Amino acid sequence: MTGNFVFEEGLLGPAFSMYNGHISVAEQPMVAPLDTGQERVIKCAQPCNCHFSVTIDNAFWMMFCNAPDLCHFEVQMLFEGMGTHAEFDEPVAPIYVPYVAAPAPHVVTHNWAIPAYALPEGVYRVVATVKLVRWNGAVVLQKLPAVAFADLGFMEVYDTP
Repeated sequence: MTGNFVFEEGLLGPAFSMYNGHISVAEQPMVAPLDTGQERVIKCAQPCNCHFSVTIDNAFWMMFCNAPDLCHFEVQMLFEGMGTHAEFDEPVAPIYVPYVAAPAPHVVTHNWAIPAYALPEGVYRVVATVKLVRWNGAVVLQKLPAVAFADLGFMEVYDTP
C-alpha cells in the first residue's frame, strides 16, 4: 500500500520545497524500488518492507543545516488498531534518514523492515509522518520547519494456525 505525502513547508517560501514524496508498506519480498500496489492484507508471520522517498529542491540546507551531518528526516509509521484490537495504537519506532548534500533537485530514499509479528492480528489504519530535524544519533536537537504526513488507509494483519 502506498500513500503520497502532504507537505507543509510554507514558512520557507520559494527557498525550499519538498515534493513527489511517498511511502509504502508491503509484505516481503517487495518489488524494488517501490511496490505501488495496494496490498492491504499481510500475514503476521511475514516481515513488512517500508519505502520512503521525497524530492528536495533549492537551498534549504544552506539556511537551516549549518551542520549538515545532523539534518535528518524523522519518519514514523503509526498503526491505529480497529475493532477487537482497538487497544493497539502504537507507532513503529521512528527511523532517521540522513540528508546527503547533493545538487538540487535531490531525491532522498530509504528502505527498512518491520519484523514479523511486530503487529498483532487485526485491522489497522496506517499513517506515516515525516519531520525534518537536527538529530545527533540519540536525541532530536531541533525541529526544523518542514513536515509531512501520508494516510495510507486500512490494512489487515492476519494469522493462521
